Amino acid sequence: EVYGFSMPDKMTMRTAFGMGTHYIDKYHRLKTREDKKKVYGYYFESLAAHHVSPYNHTPGVTWKTSWTNGEPVIDWTEWDAAMDDARRRYGFSDFRISSLGLGYGDEAKSHPGVIPGLGMKSTHPEYEKHIAKYLKAVESHLRETGRLKDAFLYCYDEPRLEADKIVREGLALVAKY
Repeated sequence: EVYGFSMPDKMTMRTAFGMGTHYIDKYHRLKTREDKKKVYGYYFESLAAHHVSPYNHTPGVTWKTSWTNGEPVIDWTEWDAAMDDARRRYGFSDFRISSLGLGYGDEAKSHPGVIPGLGMKSTHPEYEKHIAKYLKAVESHLRETGRLKDAFLYCYDEPRLEADKIVREGLALVAKY
């Protein structure tokens, strides 16, 4: 028996699908930004039709960070426009936050944190002072734009036991700031 109902425009079930654009680029032999945007759009249409949000709604587009007098200056213009477009066009909701300057890795290798736009590594004595400012600025913007509730942090893919320290330290900083 078929019931008469329609799916809402905005996705209501929280999902996060890892759409590896580097594999898409390789498979389709994509080189230009325009070609990538067009082909990713086909993948996004398929995900949207099945009410699945990809991790990253804006492949190839990030916010830009610089620092002035020890304060982060973040240009959200391009990223905000791409996020708004993905939400309007595909109804995507949940998304992964990246570019936070925390340590990260996967089952093969760990990487120390490096603060975007500043280049300061997590081993630097002033790292925590600066990462605190950066994390607060990112949170503030996500809250102001109504995106904070849909954002999630996926800092490490299948961490090995040796990576436990990186994961705990990074998540402690996020919780603290």
